[in-house]
Amino acid sequence: MQETGHNEFTQKDLMQHLLSVAQHTVTREEIDIRFNQLDNKIEHLEVKLDNRIDKLDVRIDKLDAKIDKLANKLDAKIDKLDNKIDTNLRYTLTTMVSLSAIIIALLVYLR
Repeated sequence: MQETGHNEFTQKDLMQHLLSVAQHTVTREEIDIRFNQLDNKIEHLEVKLDNRIDKLDVRIDKLDAKIDKLANKLDAKIDKLDNKIDTNLRYTLTTMVSLSAIIIALLVYLR
């Protein structure tokens, strides 16, 4: 047996090094596979999320339409009530003016 020097690389050292490199390479390949799998999952989740967002947008649009419809109905009812109040106020003021005129006429007549 020959004794090897401190800086010499033995066949056993070479085999261990090659085995270590081979194991490291396999690990990189496995990581690449895992990254690809994760990328695929992320893409799938993004598609699902986009679909859900689209569905929510449709539902929000429907709710907006319902709110607008109800707001228009309320506006119409408020306008109708406003017209009734205006009409009643006019009748009340006309009646008050008429009664005031009659009372003044009676007071003048009775003097």
